[in-house]
Amino acid sequence: MGGEEMSTRKDFGGSLPVANVQALASDNSGDIPIRYLRAELQSEEVLVDESPHIPIIDMRKLMVDDNEMEKLHFACKDWGFFQMDVQEFFKLPLEEKNAYAQPPNNIEASLRNMRLWPENPTSFRETLDNYSSELHRVSINLLRSMAKNLGVNPDKLASMFEDGTQGVRMNYYPPCVHADKVMGLTPHSDATGLTLLVQVNEVQGLQIKKNGKWVPIKPVPDGLVVNIVTSLR
Repeated sequence: MGGEEMSTRKDFGGSLPVANVQALASDNSGDIPIRYLRAELQSEEVLVDESPHIPIIDMRKLMVDDNEMEKLHFACKDWGFFQMDVQEFFKLPLEEKNAYAQPPNNIEASLRNMRLWPENPTSFRETLDNYSSELHRVSINLLRSMAKNLGVNPDKLASMFEDGTQGVRMNYYPPCVHADKVMGLTPHSDATGLTLLVQVNEVQGLQIKKNGKWVPIKPVPDGLVVNIVTSLR
């Protein structure tokens, strides 16, 4: 940004205007703003399809099956990513799911500001609250299983995340006529405890880097992709 432009701007605390991606997608002109173009992939980062080998963990079996625990341990050590089949877990009777609920004497910490939540659709608040609660249970159960695999006290590891902040991010990627030239999110690593990803369709978008190559993820229907992020490694 040139000095002249800087001198005329008064809103230094603001941000640069960004075109709406939905509007760009509906334009159909094929023109892509430079800010959305990605750099060419380097030779050592050739896309490969190893997605059939990415471990898939069954949440229900994880509670009772040592073999599933071994699969989880391998996924954590070798990949740092795995997919999880949770549909059966969420369909369990309430009494069975309550076996993994938070103890009644524990204080549940939460961070929420209802004033900032959308009022429409009317079910949004309750739906997101229930959704977040279920994912919190899944996360704590996963952390306990990981701790057992490492020979660590499960309660101690879980307690480190019980009172942590939980965030929800929703990303929308409209169709693009030059999908091979653009990127959604720049390559990055998360810095939290666990990242649970839910995809609403079967389009392959997520890629993970393993042994210097990018591996596309084929999402499991009604499943989760779990990223074991920086703080746990």
